[in-house]
Amino acid sequence: SGSGLKLYPSDNLPMLMAMARDPNVIRHTRADTVLGLVKLMDRAQASMPKLPKDLPVLVTYGTRDQIVPPAPVQQLVHTCRAHLGAHCQAVRYPDGYHMLLRDLQAPVVYADIAAWLEN
Repeated sequence: SGSGLKLYPSDNLPMLMAMARDPNVIRHTRADTVLGLVKLMDRAQASMPKLPKDLPVLVTYGTRDQIVPPAPVQQLVHTCRAHLGAHCQAVRYPDGYHMLLRDLQAPVVYADIAAWLEN
């Protein structure tokens, strides 16, 4: 369940408390489900070199993310830039957590994504 780990996926405490009360939020994930997610992330990272060379990619990451460690994200960005060059844009949010689109600074992230999509 992750309880007792003292990890925070967001700085938006009211949202986290609402999720804790939501009966539709899964609290006790089976180990094989977590393993499946990890394998999916590994496959996605390994697929980066297979993307079309002119495909625009935006990678967003919060430096306060306590769920995904920085090393795999840095590896993803490195692979992305090596394969796609200028088509790969990475944005790191110093105050961002794992749930960037629900964090207190979410409007900044929304604006950045909208600007990226427009360009």
